[in-house]
Amino acid sequence: MARAAGRDFAPTGPRRYRHLVHVCDRTDERARAAADLLGASFGDGGTAFAVATASQGEAIAAELTNRGFDLRAARAAGTYVELDAAETLSKVVRCGSPDPVAFDTFIGAPVGRACRRSRPLYVCGELVDLLCARGQPSSALTLERLWSDLADRYKFSLYCGYSLTAVARSGLTAARDICDAHTAVVTPSSYAGGTAEATAEDDERRRSTVLLPVVLAPRAARGFVTDTLVAWGASDLAHPAELIVSELATNALVHTRSPFELSVSRNGSHLTVSVRDSSHGLPAPLRSSRRRASGRGLSIVASVSRQWGIDPLDDGKVIWAEV
Repeated sequence: MARAAGRDFAPTGPRRYRHLVHVCDRTDERARAAADLLGASFGDGGTAFAVATASQGEAIAAELTNRGFDLRAARAAGTYVELDAAETLSKVVRCGSPDPVAFDTFIGAPVGRACRRSRPLYVCGELVDLLCARGQPSSALTLERLWSDLADRYKFSLYCGYSLTAVARSGLTAARDICDAHTAVVTPSSYAGGTAEATAEDDERRRSTVLLPVVLAPRAARGFVTDTLVAWGASDLAHPAELIVSELATNALVHTRSPFELSVSRNGSHLTVSVRDSSHGLPAPLRSSRRRASGRGLSIVASVSRQWGIDPLDDGKVIWAEV
């Protein structure tokens, strides 16, 4: 039996489940991650459900086939089930919102039948991404709760893929709630390479991205700033800007544990780096101390910037520094 190459997710038994979220604009990366999870079903005699758009379903199937899995046999045996995401969503949404009864009929029932075979079940779902892309993050969260309730009932593992651009457009509060609705956040592959995808750009005057609450986020933030400054011909500002963003990103990660927006903007010779999060807690600089291993981030920001500040917002705050 072929094995999934580079599988990121360990198989979960029938008594445990994981609800994973992967926020990334690269559909090929999401297809590989979905194949990592669904491929586990071939190794432990389980069943896989791919609830995806037509194009993404084809990409996932191609990825699994390239790894040596026999999808034709799995489809015939009923152990690889494909549902069109757009068609399925039209059945479970009533009056603009996911309907629990319809969800149980068109998704819960087939999932239940698969689980009653006493085999592990793995599901890849894109319904929530379609809702988020339509500007309906609250409906996506309602659907996430229905999925979680179903997973509590039947104990299966679920992978949810989202477009980063759609999540960023929904706002940081929605991004935080989406991450909180899952048991784990998948780290985008770009983070390991030390950069992040841009979610907004404005003619070399402003560039921004939304970063996820994962360990490699500060590294990706530094790379994002460096790449931006190199593209703008302002690499001489990279060192102080990297110090600033490293501290601000780490502060956001440690103290808010939620997604945050990083922006780089310039006005003439002045460059501003800012981090916005959904927490209303306002940090304060601490005095330097040899005994203190952390807590000096804002002091470092103050030492390398022309000026810096914290602006409270209705939905959180933004910390900025000018170099």
